[in-house]
Amino acid sequence: MSPPGNNQQGQTQTQTGVVLVPRSKTGCFTCRRRHKKCDEIRPVCAGCVRNQLLCHWPAPNGLRDQTDSSPDDPGSESVSANSDSEGCLSPAVIHHPTALPPLFRNQRNGLLFQHFANVTSLQMASRVYPENAYLTYNVRMAAGCDGLQHAILAISSCHVSYIHSSSTDSSLDHYVVALRGLIHAITRWKSCSAVDRILVVATSLALCQYEVLNANTQGSLYHHLRALKWMISEMQKHWRIYDQDILGFFIEQYQYLAIVSHIGFGFSLKPLDWNVCDNRTVGSLTMLNKGSPIYGFMFGRAHFLFALIPRIHTLAQQRWHQGQYLTAELEATYSTLLSEITSWYGEEDDSDLGYQLAGRIYQQSLLMYLYTAFHGPQPPTPTRRCAHLDDFHVAFSRVWILYDLGNPENPALEDLDRLLDQISDS
Repeated sequence: MSPPGNNQQGQTQTQTGVVLVPRSKTGCFTCRRRHKKCDEIRPVCAGCVRNQLLCHWPAPNGLRDQTDSSPDDPGSESVSANSDSEGCLSPAVIHHPTALPPLFRNQRNGLLFQHFANVTSLQMASRVYPENAYLTYNVRMAAGCDGLQHAILAISSCHVSYIHSSSTDSSLDHYVVALRGLIHAITRWKSCSAVDRILVVATSLALCQYEVLNANTQGSLYHHLRALKWMISEMQKHWRIYDQDILGFFIEQYQYLAIVSHIGFGFSLKPLDWNVCDNRTVGSLTMLNKGSPIYGFMFGRAHFLFALIPRIHTLAQQRWHQGQYLTAELEATYSTLLSEITSWYGEEDDSDLGYQLAGRIYQQSLLMYLYTAFHGPQPPTPTRRCAHLDDFHVAFSRVWILYDLGNPENPALEDLDRLLDQISDS
């Protein structure tokens, strides 16, 4: 019998005969935090798969940084004074995956991923040629991020349940897992590597897309966008170490979500901080990702129209505070916006009829938004009816005409260029 305190297996025996097994230092951090035995299967151990947890491992080759510190290390949460300086961040390289992540390989998740790749991602983007940004970047980044994988599955599951009401909706389960990991990662932002920061922002934006698709009205989208604005701004300060295409992918998503959130100002959410008085907003949107294969993947070819949304939102707020009394300044602002919308004819180099059709739908929808934002629910007066209501009815009817033309089964689509000219002249 071995004497107390000695064991050939590396175990320790106390005087009372209790054998203490030394804690493993090679398992994943998630199991070590939960004080559970890890089977050490990479990249996702069986315990994390079974409990739907994010499996986090130490850096390879024995390299450690503050994000890979042991959970029991007293210094693991400390942040040095210069941890956010560019010198402490290595250039971020996101490698192309050689195989699908394990989470996408089981039967149900595999079907959800296929639906995301073949259906959902095409409907999320306004422009998918020559590249679908959601496949080019999100799937590429998801290979190294369990949270982003769960966010993608949440989006796909929510979309499937919307199309097929009889299908099982597992989106909330995936959403909760992604959100749980995101909360932890954000608290460690200052000590994150550049690659980890990319994955945090990508997951946050994916969860925003889920909240839009799920019609979340509880304020989650607003809070995520506030955090995203700060995180992306921090990344822009050190833009040299980031892939500029990925950074452009993030910025266009944020700009789109921040702009269209103004339309829902009637909810109990404060509008995002957006410099609507800066006329350069239009120019900056038009130049965003210019020359990139993903140019306009959120804005299509209607950057100018989207840039008007915050200005219409500001007009609606001013109109709301004015009550029934209209000032000449508000009337002039309304007339200016109306003129800018109606005089828009798309970009000069836009020869694709599909994008022309989408641009006209945006244009007519924006006219309806402008009208309702300015006049609100008040019943029209005879003067208002003559001056504005007819324009509203025309805009509304045009949207449905254009929507019907967009049906691939509509034979009139062959004469789309001629019909678009007719609608423009009407």
